[in-house]
Amino acid sequence: MNILILNGSPRQGGNTEILAKTFAETAEQNGHSVQIINAYDIQVAPCLACTHCLNIEKGICIQKDSMEMIRPLFDAAEVIVFASPIYFFTISAQLKCVIDRFYAANKVGIGFKKSALLLDSHSPNVFDSAIAMFHGINRYLKWESLGIVTLDGMTAKGSASNDPRLEEIRKIAASL
Repeated sequence: MNILILNGSPRQGGNTEILAKTFAETAEQNGHSVQIINAYDIQVAPCLACTHCLNIEKGICIQKDSMEMIRPLFDAAEVIVFASPIYFFTISAQLKCVIDRFYAANKVGIGFKKSALLLDSHSPNVFDSAIAMFHGINRYLKWESLGIVTLDGMTAKGSASNDPRLEEIRKIAASL
């Protein structure tokens, strides 16, 4: 199975990357192909609402940025995993830009049918908006949710490294 993980953290080596790598390692151990796209490696501009993607046959965005590299990976994926830190009650702006730009792909159809959500934050009780967005996307696109894992208490870079809740991520990845 081809799995695409979108790590929305702009911080290299941070807690969100630990979550993404935990999922990837378990999935790869079970024979799946995994690609992680890290927000710190890409530049994706917000959607311009120009509707160019709706007016041409292939649903291609007019903007030329990292989405040109992400789009073929997105098209080949069978499972998508969203990983994001929660800075102020929702996913990172970097991940939101990528998701908004999927609007162009919706013109021609989105092939994968399964998704998962991995979130981390210093604070408890800040995940509701991100989870609501995830559920809304899944309902609209008729995706199956493989699960949601939230880790609060991520007070410092690397806090997630030995967190027992990583086992929840491993279980989701192993279930594929």
